[in-house]
Parts: sequence; C-alpha cells; structure tokens
Amino acid sequence: MTSKRISYYSETQGPATITTADQLIIEVGSQHVACMVKSAVSNQVESFELFQPDHKDKDWAAIFIEISAFSQLINKSYSNTHIYYNFPEALIIPESKFTMASGKAYLDQVYGENNRDPFAYETLSANISMVCVFQVNKNLGDTMRQRFPSHRSSHVYSSFLNSLFARALPQDSFTSIRFYSGHFIIAVFKDKKLQLIQSFHYETDEDILYNLLNIIRQFELNPDYSVVEISGEFDKSSPMAQQLPDLFGKINWDNCGEEGIFKTILGKQPAHFFTPYYKLVV
Repeated sequence: MTSKRISYYSETQGPATITTADQLIIEVGSQHVACMVKSAVSNQVESFELFQPDHKDKDWAAIFIEISAFSQLINKSYSNTHIYYNFPEALIIPESKFTMASGKAYLDQVYGENNRDPFAYETLSANISMVCVFQVNKNLGDTMRQRFPSHRSSHVYSSFLNSLFARALPQDSFTSIRFYSGHFIIAVFKDKKLQLIQSFHYETDEDILYNLLNIIRQFELNPDYSVVEISGEFDKSSPMAQQLPDLFGKINWDNCGEEGIFKTILGKQPAHFFTPYYKLVV
C-alpha cells in the first residue's frame, strides 16, 4: 500500500485553516508524491506531505485513492493547483527549433515511439529561449485532470533550470545534482552554457558513481576546478559522499530556506534534503 513517509503542518496555518485561495503544489515521480500547500495569507508553504507510491497491481488512479486516504491536503478545494512531473521522459530543446511536430519527434527519437502517452511542453523563462517537452503517462494525466480539473502542469526540469539560470553561475564547469528516492537529476554547465540535464535511475552507490564518471568523461570536467552543488535525499556520511572530492574540485550543499514549514523541517531533517521541493515554491 502507498505510505506516507513524512508530514509536517504549521501549528497556526495548517490543514484546518486551508481555503480555496491557497495554492496546492504536487510533485509526482515514480517513487514519490510530494504535496505542499502555500498559504495565501503568509505566501509561504505551511503544510508538506511526502508519499511513497505502491505500484504493485495498481494504476495511478488507485494510488491517488490511497494517498487521499492519508492526506490532509489533496481532498480540499483550491483555485490554484500546480502539478510538477518528475519522470525521465523529458528533453530541453532550443525555442527556435520547437514545433508541436518536432517536440514529439525528438521524444520519439530519444525514448522510442509512443503513441499512447500524450506529451506536453513549457517554455522556460524569457531570457533562456528553451522549451521543455515531456511525456505524461496517460493514466496519470487522466487521474490529475479528474481530481484537479483546472490545474497547471510543468516538468521539474523547467523549474530546475529556471532557478539555475537566474543565478550567477561559475565561469568554468558547474554541476547541480538533485537526489530523489531511486533517481537523481543532473544539470551540467560549461562556460555557463547548458550541456546536459538528465534523470538517472539508481539502486546502489555504485550506480551513482558509474553515471557520474561517465558524465565527467563525456564533458571533460576537470576535477581540480569543477564545482558541484548537491541537494535532496543524499547522505553526507555515505561511502559515495566520501568519493565526491575525487570527482569534483569544490562541493557545495544546497541547503533549504527557512520560510514557512521548512523551518520546522530543518529542525528535524538534514538541511539539503528538501531543497528540491522548497525551490518549486520560491
């Protein structure tokens, strides 16, 4: 059965105070569903839930029925709902090369022809001139439309890149990695130009190391000068973490901000664990 891994609620602006003016934010991945409510009063996230879906003999409709049985957030009414998809079937292409036909063709070329699942797209911030195209599992998309008829949908790649391009990036090589349960997303820059953004599945530290070494070789990242920024579900004391100084010249931990419920979370969890979710709403 789908389980609730973590939940935090504000003592003053928790679920009992939610109104239709508040915003519901949901991130959906194959091994996680995160739900957050951003208060219209405080303009901060005041409630957070993280679920681990059980896919055994279940479709997404059944999974969300199970989530709704445990959630204090998704069964309420919202005038503003934003759903972020976190699945590997996504690409970033130059805006000048994007059409509806080319977007579908690029996805088919990379991930195989798929006439069952629809695809969506989102233009990144105006100064970036890139488009994120992504497939949405048909059953999941139908479930989201039935539960949240007027929602807006995005892919986490869009939010990830918008936040990176809005910053002053190092002149040389820069890598940002966000870890989730069972996969990580990596964005690689050289001379402030995007070289790669991709999702990689892993089960062991060896899987992570193998993929990182391949990326370092492919893009000729100099371990003496390259900078890596890490956030998400990654243990600083793990054997993999001890090998990072051999791969990157400088390691930065991208810690979560302290606004709203995240201040409570930071008192009980590692400071970098929930940054990927925090950055969806800042």
